[in-house]
Amino acid sequence: MPLDYIEGMAPLDGSPKYARARYDQWTAWLRRQPLPLRLLILAATGLVILATLWLLGVFSLVADWFGLHNPLLDPPFSRLPG
Repeated sequence: MPLDYIEGMAPLDGSPKYARARYDQWTAWLRRQPLPLRLLILAATGLVILATLWLLGVFSLVADWFGLHNPLLDPPFSRLPG
């Protein structure tokens, strides 16, 4: 069995139809879950987004636009020497 094939699914060819089918499966599964689980998934997704923005330095950049500076907004790699 090739690695790019999963039983019952189209080959992983990157086509929009394939992506849309997986998205529709995910949202259908999510709708069937209880509200606390959906809220937990929402919170986890938001946390990943916020962490990514922090690592990219977006919060520090926007704070600098307004003349604010808080070392906690700086991404961790900005504190490295050199």
